Amino acid sequence: MDAALNAILDSVWRELQRAPADPGHPWRTPALATVDSGTPPKDEPDVRIVVLRRCEPDHLRLTAWTDLRAPKVRQLRAEPRAVWLFYDPAARIQVRAYAACRILSAGPIWEREWEACPPLNRSSYLGPYAPGTRLAACDPNRPEEFRSRPPTREESERGRTQFGVIAAQVLRLDWLRLDERGHQRARFAWTNPGEPARADWIAP
Repeated sequence: MDAALNAILDSVWRELQRAPADPGHPWRTPALATVDSGTPPKDEPDVRIVVLRRCEPDHLRLTAWTDLRAPKVRQLRAEPRAVWLFYDPAARIQVRAYAACRILSAGPIWEREWEACPPLNRSSYLGPYAPGTRLAACDPNRPEEFRSRPPTREESERGRTQFGVIAAQVLRLDWLRLDERGHQRARFAWTNPGEPARADWIAP
């Protein structure tokens, strides 16, 4: 691989690994784009902000948490292909991660993520309403008892049944740096985890 391309790829994975632990990192809250193939109008695009919880380059895997009742879960089960959009305004770098997503509600990866989820975050999975439910008035969708305090670890266990993990295997990365002297763009693609990436310079 071209040395410059290799340096770019290393920097992308390095920043993606840093982002989950750094609340101020611009890549911690990417946009996740999906296709809603089950609700008219068919094949309507959908996008929302998620929190990147983990990046595992060896597995080409990005991880986020979700309420299993959320529309994106139905969407990804019907059409696993999705795009994660990351942007760093200071560095003026955009990365699009094209991925195949799985929704996990059990298993070792799910267990690891549930254990990593603190009680305050778990309270989000105790809501009485499925995300997207039409309401008569504004409601935080959290049990009354946990609107002024987070649940204890024991109380938060009730959220297990609604907690899901989005495990996304990256198939392709599209990197773009904006520069007045001339933009730069590169693409990296994988057939399987553990194999070298195909790396190419791309016209911006």
